[in-house]
Amino acid sequence: MDLMTSCESILSRVWVILSTGDMMEVKWKEQVKKSKDNPSLIKATVLTFWPEYGYLALLVFINETAIRLGQPLLLGRLLMYFRPNSQVTNQEALIYASGIAILNLVYAISVNQFLFDAFYYGMKVRVAMCSVIYRKALRLSRTALGDTAPGKIVNLLSNDVNRFDLVSVLIHMMWASPLVAMIVGYLLWLEVGWAGFVGIVVVFTVVPLQCDAFLYPSNKIDMSAPQSISNRSRRVDSVYL
Repeated sequence: MDLMTSCESILSRVWVILSTGDMMEVKWKEQVKKSKDNPSLIKATVLTFWPEYGYLALLVFINETAIRLGQPLLLGRLLMYFRPNSQVTNQEALIYASGIAILNLVYAISVNQFLFDAFYYGMKVRVAMCSVIYRKALRLSRTALGDTAPGKIVNLLSNDVNRFDLVSVLIHMMWASPLVAMIVGYLLWLEVGWAGFVGIVVVFTVVPLQCDAFLYPSNKIDMSAPQSISNRSRRVDSVYL
């Protein structure tokens, strides 16, 4: 019975992943009807997978605000116990130390769950994109299909769609990092006043400098990337020919 239950669970997950292609195609057709000249693939993706990314956003919010920021706050209260003439009792110090250990354990579990779900949802998006591309290729006429290089389609299905795996993990840092920075800045202002913003200003100053330092090498990489993709597409085309 356990083996049958495991097989049924795996098959149900596979069916859910495969059915995302149907959902994605429906949302894509809606975008095509709204704007035939310039349909938005981003809107179709958001409308299809917003529950999954909303769940990941909730995990990131809990991990970055409640758990990670709770650890240094408890650590600060614990260090006050070792000050001379401290008003923190031994029982309170034990509570703070236990809280730090519990938060570390919860953070390890929650981060592991976030990474697992993020790569799983990224795989769902990848499968949905591959399904839409494959169905579009089947609907193309011989003339249109002859004008489309097979290497480009293979490159889309094998290389470009893999970016969705990383997007599912990193996209939430775009809003979580500024939020954590504002919360940390407010806590520093409560503790040390305006002097706490000096460190934050230094961090936000170094980031643009790093971007400028790597600007020209990144531009060279960006310029060489289309050429390498074009060469790879020609090699794939030669194989099909």
